[in-house]
Formats: sequence, C-alpha cells, structure tokens
Amino acid sequence: MGKWRQFPGAPCDNFNGYCDVFLKCRAVDADGPLSRLKNKFFSKEAILGYLAWIKEHWWAVLLMGVGLILLMAGKIYHSVVVVLGIESFRF
Repeated sequence: MGKWRQFPGAPCDNFNGYCDVFLKCRAVDADGPLSRLKNKFFSKEAILGYLAWIKEHWWAVLLMGVGLILLMAGKIYHSVVVVLGIESFRF
C-alpha cells in the first residue's frame, strides 16, 4: 500500500507529531512556549511570590475587589437603564 495523504492537524509518526499545512510531520515539542509560560507563572516559587505580594499589599487587593464590584454594578445599571430603557430603575 502507498502512503496515505494526511490532512493538516492529523497525527503522524506513530502519534509523535502532527501534520502541518505543508503536509510535513512536525514533532511535538514537550518544552514548547506554552509549557515554558506555565512553568514560569504557575511554579511553586511564583505562587509563593504572589502570596507574599498579597500579604504585603492587602489594601491594594481590597481596593481591586471593591473596584471590580463597582465596575460590575455600573455595567448592570448601564445595561438596564441605557440599553433597555427601563426608566423606573433610575435613582
């Protein structure tokens, strides 16, 4: 039997790679860019650093939470009054 024609994205080389748009088998890079980002931002040292920053700047975290709540309340108010035009909701 001859070679089968693969389509882009199909597994090849006994599931060790994927066919690209030029129908060439590309090996899967276990230490690719997404893996490096995951290891950088979600490593144990990074998470301990985040927790230390939160403990030191608790007031900033509190302000961000209040700001997020106010932003969401403003968005809901805008959606009800301005977009839907419900006048009885005005203060």
